[in-house]
Amino acid sequence: MTDAAVVDIAPGDPGWRGLLDRASAPYRGAGRFAWHFARGKLGMDPVFRHLLGHALIPPGARVVDIGCGQGLLASLLRACGEASRAGAWPAGWPAAPTGVHVTGIELMARDVERARAALGATAPDATFVCGDMRTVPLPPCDAVVILDVLHYITHAEQDRVLTHVRDA
Repeated sequence: MTDAAVVDIAPGDPGWRGLLDRASAPYRGAGRFAWHFARGKLGMDPVFRHLLGHALIPPGARVVDIGCGQGLLASLLRACGEASRAGAWPAGWPAAPTGVHVTGIELMARDVERARAALGATAPDATFVCGDMRTVPLPPCDAVVILDVLHYITHAEQDRVLTHVRDA
């Protein structure tokens, strides 16, 4: 975490609503389910606002998103960069996580297809890998995000995954 001020970003905050719109927009082209899921998950799960409000993803970070699903974190971080470049980053919030590259790892091939359909199969700011978090090699990184997936594996497997995370 940086020395930046911590901000509790409310779900109704106009800055957040703009980011939600930007981050979910690419999923319109990936299908109705993809768009509705993006709007719902990004809009309702407070962890995304927490990551931004607490500056947990620094500018220029190499991020590994384990269990990335359809790439929502990558889309949100891309939207943050776009908002910052457009001069639409809210005053009083910590620095925008700009210039971030996300490597998303996801077991479900259909989710990886949705991520690539929405964000681009060869996007410079995001790479999506279809594979098992227990066996996929992790690239060197500055931050790792693991949301809603560790409970699917045993405690011993969790320990091994977290050891790989530490080593990356």
